[in-house]
Order: sequence, then C-alpha cells, then structure tokens
Amino acid sequence: MQLSELLLPWLCVVVLAAFYALVFRVLLRRRVSKVLAWLAFAGAVGVVALAVAGFYLMPIRTSLAAGLMSEFQAATSFGAMFQLALLYAALPEEAVKIGVVLLLLTLFPGRLRHRSEPAELLLYAALGFAMSESLLYVAGFSLMPQVKEHLMGFALMRGFLGSLLHALLGMVAGSALALSWQTRWRWLGAGVGYGSAVLLHASFDGSLLHLVFTTMSGRSGNLVVDAGPAVAPFLASSVALLVFAVAGMWSSRRLAEAPPIVELPQK
Repeated sequence: MQLSELLLPWLCVVVLAAFYALVFRVLLRRRVSKVLAWLAFAGAVGVVALAVAGFYLMPIRTSLAAGLMSEFQAATSFGAMFQLALLYAALPEEAVKIGVVLLLLTLFPGRLRHRSEPAELLLYAALGFAMSESLLYVAGFSLMPQVKEHLMGFALMRGFLGSLLHALLGMVAGSALALSWQTRWRWLGAGVGYGSAVLLHASFDGSLLHLVFTTMSGRSGNLVVDAGPAVAPFLASSVALLVFAVAGMWSSRRLAEAPPIVELPQK
C-alpha cells in the first residue's frame, strides 16, 4: 500500500485523538496548563517514535518479530496470553505514559496549580501514546490483504477504542498519582498507580488475545476448541477495567473540586 492511501486512515486516528483531548479539556475545566498538556502528549509520542526507530535499527529485528509471533501462536491458555501481554504490552506501555508524567512533575513542580493535574497530565500522555500506537497498527494492518479493504473502518475503530482504553487506564493510574503527589508517599502512589494499570492492561489484553486466537483457531479447522470459556476472562477484565475507571473518574472529580495549591511563603 502506498503512503497516500494511508493518509486518510491516519487522519481519522489523529482527529479522534484531538476529539478526546478536547473533551477532556472541557470536562476537566482547563485546569492544567496548555504547555504541560502538550508536553505530556508530545512526550509520549516522542518515546514511541524513538522506540520504533530503535527497533528498525536493530540488526535482529526480523528474528525478534518472528519469535514474538511464534510465542503468540504457541500460547493456548489465558495464563500464557496474560504473560505475553504483561511482558510485551502492559509493562512497557504503562511505563512510557507514567514515566513521561513523572518527568514533567519533577522538572516543572512550580506549574502545578491543582491536585488533579497529575491525573490530567496522564490522560494527555495516554492520548499521545494511543494515537501513536493506532498509527502503527493501521500501517501494519495495511499490509494484510484481508484487512486492507476495510482499513478505514479499522482506523476508526482503533482510534476510538484504543484512545478510550488508554484513557481509562490513565484514569486508574492518575487517580493514585494525584492523591499522593502532594504527600510524602508520592513515589509509593506512583508505584501503586503503575502496578494497577499494568495488571488491568495485561488482564484485558490477555483475555482479548485469548478470545481472538481461540475463535480464529476454531474457525480455521486446525484445532477444535470451545470459545465459550475464553469469553469469561475477557468479560471479567472488561468489568474490572470499567469499575476501576469509574473509581478513577470519581477521584479525579473530587480532586478537581479541591482548592488550588497554595505555596507557603519562604522564610
């Protein structure tokens, strides 16, 4: 597929990310500064770009991709899929998002005006990461003949659901980070938020991959399986994610209603 054929699907992904950013900006009453919001968004995009460039510069990238695919094909249980999702998706992806925000909070402590801002910054970092990931998925799936004809629909679905999933995970980690950042337990709170997001991310991705691979195996005729048991962990992970996201939104709302941070005059 030529680059010109990717422009419209990519544009849809970018527009959806911008739409989410606008919605968050309005709902969160524009509390966080635009500079920090843009830095969080661009920081996540930059880290993904560096990671992709580093991967393509690696001399063994072909063998790594082939090895990863063989691991996915060999994983036939939810436990195996959870482990793969944990190692290859949840741990590095959540580290990128919260790492960018922690760096900004450390470098620009004087720009914090409200207690909810760490959570808000994590939402913008999540949108930057989700947009970058969706652009990569669209480019990768454009090479598959069975998806190529439906690439526009895939871009819309990926841009909408990918941004939503990462935003929900950002709410989970961001609520813990915001609640603890102005206390002595800030790094403990960051660790709790990161760990919670990682576990939810790995559970959701692992259960989804298990469901998809089980269904595909059953349809291919190579393996006779019952896809019913695969639905249970996926539904459980989805419910858990929504419950924790609602709790995160509630915490963020309570923090947003708190008074601004007032710095005490130095003696």
